[in-house]
Amino acid sequence: MKHTFKTALVAALLVSTPATHAAFSGERELEISVASLSTFPTFTVPDLVSLGDSARYVGSTPDWHIFAEKLTSDEGGMPFDSVYGYKVPITAIRLEGGHAIDLTDQGFYAFVQECSTFKVTGSEGAMTNLTVHPGECLFPKTAD
Repeated sequence: MKHTFKTALVAALLVSTPATHAAFSGERELEISVASLSTFPTFTVPDLVSLGDSARYVGSTPDWHIFAEKLTSDEGGMPFDSVYGYKVPITAIRLEGGHAIDLTDQGFYAFVQECSTFKVTGSEGAMTNLTVHPGECLFPKTAD
């Protein structure tokens, strides 16, 4: 009986001990370029708002406001990251605190979790007002 108790205690400790860290796989950055922007789905403001707190503001081009999100799922007991980019027509949103992205010379990588958060602050006619909170997530792409 003593041996059975020790075995059960050791088994319980091994099963209940949490892992000290988990390995991640998947994507953590999003390519922002003329070519990649053409593949992003076009969102309406309600689509964007429906993403909740996971949505981040990346920047704006002359035609689009760019947003992204990073989602983590559990694949076979290991976290797996996926990043998604979205574009909203420039005419749908008035930004306070936004910034321009120039994609004429090169693209960028956006580390989505570092991008700016934002808050809907109202609307005027067909335009929705957003306030962008500070965040820096863009890094120039270097030639491959």
